[in-house]
Amino acid sequence: MAAMRSAVTVTPARLPELLLHVSVVRPVFVWGAPGIGRSSLVRDFASSLGLECVSPVGTQLAAEDLIGVPELRDGRSRFAPPETIARDEPYCLFLDELNASSPEGSIVIGAGNRSTDGALARPMASALVNRLVRRSGCWSGPFGDPSGLAGAEVLAVPDVNVAGPVRVTTAFLPLLGRSADPVVINVSSAMGDLVATHDPARPESGALAPAYAASKAALTMLTTQYARALPGIRINAADPGYTATDLNGHTGPQTVTEGTDAVVALATAGPGRGSGRLVSRHGEITW
Repeated sequence: MAAMRSAVTVTPARLPELLLHVSVVRPVFVWGAPGIGRSSLVRDFASSLGLECVSPVGTQLAAEDLIGVPELRDGRSRFAPPETIARDEPYCLFLDELNASSPEGSIVIGAGNRSTDGALARPMASALVNRLVRRSGCWSGPFGDPSGLAGAEVLAVPDVNVAGPVRVTTAFLPLLGRSADPVVINVSSAMGDLVATHDPARPESGALAPAYAASKAALTMLTTQYARALPGIRINAADPGYTATDLNGHTGPQTVTEGTDAVVALATAGPGRGSGRLVSRHGEITW
């Protein structure tokens, strides 16, 4: 893939084709005017793949309809997700104005009205938005010797990894302002850290991804600038570590669960735990 775009315009007739190529690998948000038949198109698409289409109505959902309610097990509480979405078999989850996790093999599709159409478009409840984790794309750009790099190749990477978080944060700031404990977490990387990339014992020191490393350094600095400018919001960056993902051919020694440890710790730390930091699963990183 030579580039990555956050939005693609298609006609209703082309939507099934787009879903077939995209929704099987990442969540999709269908954004369009009311009355174009989004629900029917998605249901027909799910049926073509042999998947049941589970379609909660977003305007009737509360947070507990997705994350469930606490239950007590062995003296500890845990969330029990509702039976409608906590299934053992893959299915197609079609939500209005919301994404959610689902079993492996499932497809997640969201849809919503545009406020410019005068249709029903309500703000998300603050309970759903007081933790904004911005995964700033996965576009790594060219690897290896940079002597043949072109400017366009380099500029495409920060457009995803740096400008992307700016766009999302700007859009969510009004909603975050309604939260009693708003948090923004940018997923950065030690690939943008001077210490890690100069330490022979660290895998980052052996990787050559010029545009990606530069974009992650910029994202971490962007995080500190936002934290300074917006003291009412805890804004931090997380380094997942060298985690086994498609980006590195699953060569990373960490599991995906371990790769989320820093994000979870920052999201659940509670008020007053610091802002403008870069944190890994092993603790705060001084860079």
